[in-house]
Amino acid sequence: MAAVIGGSLGGMKTLEWGRTYPEFIGAIFPLAVTPYYSDYGVAFNHIGIVAIENDKDFNGGNYKDASLLKGFEVARMAGMVTYRSGKMFNQRFGRSGNDSEFNVQSYLNYQGKN
Repeated sequence: MAAVIGGSLGGMKTLEWGRTYPEFIGAIFPLAVTPYYSDYGVAFNHIGIVAIENDKDFNGGNYKDASLLKGFEVARMAGMVTYRSGKMFNQRFGRSGNDSEFNVQSYLNYQGKN
């Protein structure tokens, strides 16, 4: 194979394949990726895994429709928090909202469902 290219999670796979199959891959082009997870990243991944695995409908991964799993919603919300720093969240959302929720809560609820 001439090359493997990938960004974000695909970039992590690109790094993995380059290391695992160096005799097979001529070049790798990992984009927007870190060479390893920080402890912070490992912690949030763990939260997501636990949320998914503890969902009452998880059934050991044998579920009919992932969109029905609330655990995926929680995992996605946790993941969305890792994409921005606290400073960026403060700049984007501040403490604004309405009487029922802050804008950051609305954002996370939306992201969890989509």
